[in-house]
Amino acid sequence: YRGLRHAIAVATTKEEERQAHLRESFRDILRKQRIRTVYQPIFQLEHLDVFGHEALTRGPADTAFESPELLFQFAAENEAVWELEQLCLTSSASHYAAQAGGLLFINVEAETITALSRSGPEAVPALFAQKHPIVLEVTERSAIRDVAVFRNALTTLRQLGFRIAIDDAGSGYASLQAIAELRPDYIKVANTLITGLRSDSIK
Repeated sequence: YRGLRHAIAVATTKEEERQAHLRESFRDILRKQRIRTVYQPIFQLEHLDVFGHEALTRGPADTAFESPELLFQFAAENEAVWELEQLCLTSSASHYAAQAGGLLFINVEAETITALSRSGPEAVPALFAQKHPIVLEVTERSAIRDVAVFRNALTTLRQLGFRIAIDDAGSGYASLQAIAELRPDYIKVANTLITGLRSDSIK
């Protein structure tokens, strides 16, 4: 029994040390803006012209936070999503240098839509100063708590020139109901619904 208690105490201490190290690494990323943005081209299938680009965030290479999924998951667990979103939005907008006319797609959490509509250009100056048309992709990671408030936020952002997309439609919270309620300009269908399309009559 004493050996078991000792093992539990050691394991708990190690986990606490690991979490403390992760928190310090995460705060260091925010402080030093240690993220990078890559741009994935989106093509028109008819003639293979570039239609726009999707901005994708990556954490520091060879670290636990290189994966954006882990980065945002840790931010959510530590109530720092808005700080991370501001950093990602700033990087996505300020480093984009495609030819005029192309759309820039940027993933955002549902709560970020509300925060952007409320704070305006002061929140992320580079985003509002970007000359390319910007499409804000609402991700499916979290539910929309108040649809009416969210719709009003979308209206405000549309009036400021933004377009709206539903990301990964058909998975998570990105349901048909969400599409009907939010009336997006673009719908990005989840990859799982498209893979094997030609051999699956239901898809």
